[in-house]
Amino acid sequence: MKGFLRVLALSSFFFLGCAAMANAQFTRHIIWLKNKGGNTFSLSNPSAYLSARSIQRRTSQQIIVDSTDLPVSSAYLNAIRAISGVTVVNVSKWLNAVCIQTSNAAALTAVQQLPFVQSTAGLADRMATGREIDKFIESQLVTPLQESAAKSEALAGDFYSYGSSAGNEIKLHKGDFLHNIGLRGQGMQIAMLDGGFFNYNTLRAFDSVNRNGQILSTWDFVSRNATVSDDHPHGMQCLSTIAANIPGQFVGKAPQASFHLFRTEDVNSEYPIEEFNWVCAAERADSIGADLISSSLEYYDFDNPVFNYTYSQLNGNTTLSVR
Repeated sequence: MKGFLRVLALSSFFFLGCAAMANAQFTRHIIWLKNKGGNTFSLSNPSAYLSARSIQRRTSQQIIVDSTDLPVSSAYLNAIRAISGVTVVNVSKWLNAVCIQTSNAAALTAVQQLPFVQSTAGLADRMATGREIDKFIESQLVTPLQESAAKSEALAGDFYSYGSSAGNEIKLHKGDFLHNIGLRGQGMQIAMLDGGFFNYNTLRAFDSVNRNGQILSTWDFVSRNATVSDDHPHGMQCLSTIAANIPGQFVGKAPQASFHLFRTEDVNSEYPIEEFNWVCAAERADSIGADLISSSLEYYDFDNPVFNYTYSQLNGNTTLSVR
């Protein structure tokens, strides 16, 4: 990740150049599938793979359920998993592609020879190339806010007691006006896609969202588990600008919203696998019915320069994220 405010971009062109090097250099690969044959799901019954909330949102926004929404064929996934030495990492139904991990050249060849596989290409090197520094500009140090006299700084007529953060934070974006007319995030579901949400479940800033059950789900697409509180703090910091509620000190813009916290980013390296993770998380956000995604990420410059993108490739048509 580069910079503080991010826009997502990933060219699909790199797959053509990297395919020839897949055996020697990479241990994680993208497997492009030809179709969704043998699928047990149908377009006539979207409730089998989309939540009721997702279907309702799509109806209200006139988004038609199509073949890209059908899950990847379970028969295809089972055949890939059956190959010794292969681990399925993440699966994208919108791209009809699978991310696998293997260091066995024979196993990769076996995958490539499956009749439903269209092509394969590398997603990440055998190991990190030495980039151990944090890719985020801001410090990893997290200093909890201390009690202060700010609690006495409540502003007359404001729904929340903003304290010293009122001028530079809430009022700068007219958040106090929205809060006062009743728009505080209630009823909204926001999916956060980031590098981790360090201690979100114990920090005082989030005691309200934790106590009220506003964290609806979590998933780590990097480590493939449900724990996101032991990773990088950047996602937690972004979450705080929306959900924090410390009366008299700091209040987020939508403290009554509900959240899905997804870790998609590995801060110790920079490879296209991280955007594939992002795509899979975006699909999950859609499927569970999230109203919007908040994600402070971008991709264009990688540890291995073979993956780097040119400006002309960021044209809004070819990258994985825009597709």
